[in-house]
Amino acid sequence: MNLKFLLRADGPATQVMKKAQFKLDIVFKFICLTFLFSQFLAINMCFAEKQPEHLQDGNATGVEAPPAHSVRAKDEQYKNANPTKYSETIRVLQPYWLTKQHGDPTGMIYVGDWDIFQNIFSPLVEMSSANTVRPALAERWTQSADGKRWVFYLRKNLHWSNGSPITTEQVVKSLERLAKGSKHTHFSSYVESIRALPDNQIEMLLKKTPKNFLTLLAFADSSILHPDAYKNKKFTWDVPSNGAYRISSFTDTAMELQANPYYWDYTAEKIKKVILTKAFGDPRDIDRLLSENLWDASTLDAGIVEKQEQVDALKRKYDVFTGPPDFLFCLYFSLKKVKTGRLSAQFRQYLFQQVYQKFWEQNKKHPYRASGLRFPGRKGSLTIAQFDEIFSKKKEISRKDHPEFPKTLEVIMSERHRAKPSSERLLKILSSLGFSVKDNFLTLSELDQKRNSGEFDLFLTYSGASEYDPDTVWRYYSPDLAEPVASIEELDQAQLESSDVKRNQMYQEFEKRAVERALFIPLKYENTYIVTSKRIVLDTTLAADWGLQLFKLKMR
Repeated sequence: MNLKFLLRADGPATQVMKKAQFKLDIVFKFICLTFLFSQFLAINMCFAEKQPEHLQDGNATGVEAPPAHSVRAKDEQYKNANPTKYSETIRVLQPYWLTKQHGDPTGMIYVGDWDIFQNIFSPLVEMSSANTVRPALAERWTQSADGKRWVFYLRKNLHWSNGSPITTEQVVKSLERLAKGSKHTHFSSYVESIRALPDNQIEMLLKKTPKNFLTLLAFADSSILHPDAYKNKKFTWDVPSNGAYRISSFTDTAMELQANPYYWDYTAEKIKKVILTKAFGDPRDIDRLLSENLWDASTLDAGIVEKQEQVDALKRKYDVFTGPPDFLFCLYFSLKKVKTGRLSAQFRQYLFQQVYQKFWEQNKKHPYRASGLRFPGRKGSLTIAQFDEIFSKKKEISRKDHPEFPKTLEVIMSERHRAKPSSERLLKILSSLGFSVKDNFLTLSELDQKRNSGEFDLFLTYSGASEYDPDTVWRYYSPDLAEPVASIEELDQAQLESSDVKRNQMYQEFEKRAVERALFIPLKYENTYIVTSKRIVLDTTLAADWGLQLFKLKMR
């Protein structure tokens, strides 16, 4: 073969060399790009925040703090959270926190326990709106003609979060514990028996059927719990769950929830991981933190919003869901001091008159002025006109005529209420009346101890009083009043009354007694606000008065 032909520009050898050179160029470029990309990742990792330790080795060590520039120096409460890194992870500011000492659902008294429990455990049925019950662990149910026999049909292939099957026997055992009663229910007075039937059925026989039976079964109190929850005769939440999430770590300021892969509602679009951070933010904090992409959702603490303009400003930038008025700002009297006579009926009447008048003297037409335990317009509540009529008939009491009245008042409240406008105004009113006021802002555990001791005069709080049916509210709060507003028999009679008109009248009578006798001092109702970033969507068909249900959040 001619050598010149081989070596010429279009010859075979030259063609081979060009192809080889082309391949070498590609390989060289690939190596260069790989090197540059690896350097980029290394630099990113240097600046990226360290992954929380509890995600590395399983220890509940809390959550790392965000960059210093994103948190004001005084924001100690916000230093336990990272910016969101992954689309399947969201971070939520949670003002209401799970209390270890009150984790038992049958003894649940705090909103934080309720909020967390409804996300990790499921009852037989759940609320889809303020007055509608829908299937949960039970896919359907039947009721006998006399209303006393109920059969619940469990879904097939139900599992705990660890993959073990949920049996009818386990469900029955959990319901039997519930049948003894809880803080919000009184099942023991009308549940006769509970037993497992073939084909995943649960039968409940009732002595009598309350109007709100299904609603009570939807409460977080009524969650179906794993047998190990009471293994040592004391409740622990560190067991397999059956709700949308399970707790993977828990500290005093941070909690991580992982989606339950065996959740019964397999059609639900769940966020894979939710990191909750304890914080009592006001609207200005929420605006700043959401705008910096540090968090994705928050419930505004009850009473933190002073003016509607604050909410309107948030609505212009984020999705804000406004629930009905579901908290009552009020004052309770120490039962111990009532019994000793220090807080006499005369003194309670005087304080009720003076505090209520001064609190509303400049804004009597405020839409959230309290008329009793429940918001006007709800079942069994007093209208503002009815309240004003009762209040106007109270005999004017002069402090000068009662030298025996206390000169000092010890007021206790949760530390979270310290900076709330209504709290500050109330303390100023008490001082303006000539009392030497000792105010104690306490942690929840300290508050429990103080309340149980009775060594205080007034307890300032935001009571959750939003339930659709009034029975639950009165059973829960009646023991906290200066004297019982109704006997157990009266409460049972009102709960079982078949006529809605008569039933409403019974609960209105309870409200009337509480106001006439000054058994506590209702002042102002507060809304629930849930704020979400543009990354996620909140299903607004949720029952607003049931807190932030995480399984109602979806990625946008």
